[in-house]
Amino acid sequence: MKKTILFLFILGMSTHLFGQIKVQDLSISYYTPFFVEFGGKVSTSIHLKNWESTNTKNIVRNKTLYLSPQIAYFVKPKNHDNYLLNFELGYRSQKVDHKWYGAATFGLGYLLTSHIVSGSVNLGTGEMTKERENISSLLPTLSYEFGKAPTEKIGYYFKFFVGRKMAFGAEDSGFYGAELGVKFNLQNTSNQ
Repeated sequence: MKKTILFLFILGMSTHLFGQIKVQDLSISYYTPFFVEFGGKVSTSIHLKNWESTNTKNIVRNKTLYLSPQIAYFVKPKNHDNYLLNFELGYRSQKVDHKWYGAATFGLGYLLTSHIVSGSVNLGTGEMTKERENISSLLPTLSYEFGKAPTEKIGYYFKFFVGRKMAFGAEDSGFYGAELGVKFNLQNTSNQ
């Protein structure tokens, strides 16, 4: 219960903190680290800089530098629960006459993992109790995203990520997976 309250408090503070900033879009996704765990992720996109560039073949591209605050919850049933607070700095490129885009991001996040380490069953009542151990980790990631840019209302994307889970007081490990989601345009602009 304490973890849920803490998670909701962090979510509320993040919403208040970014409430004054003009958010471009809202993303909701299916999030699957290691391809055996599953969960969901909610993120926003705050555009820091937008510009156009033309190459030698006269192809015009819209380019964007953006910040994406994210929260996620994912689980491996009967093993552990995970809460993630992440920030990604990304670079997105899209041809002006196309709706498809590609983006590369660098992320840095805080991951709280709650492992079930042991359990016991009261034979008289049948009540089962589980003992949990919480592990905090720093989570730097690199990812590549491609998708259909949000037009007037909605777009979709696929993202593959890889990183390192640097746990405090536990062994480090790799961290990889995928994300499949939809983006809702909040500013009613297709190329920003």
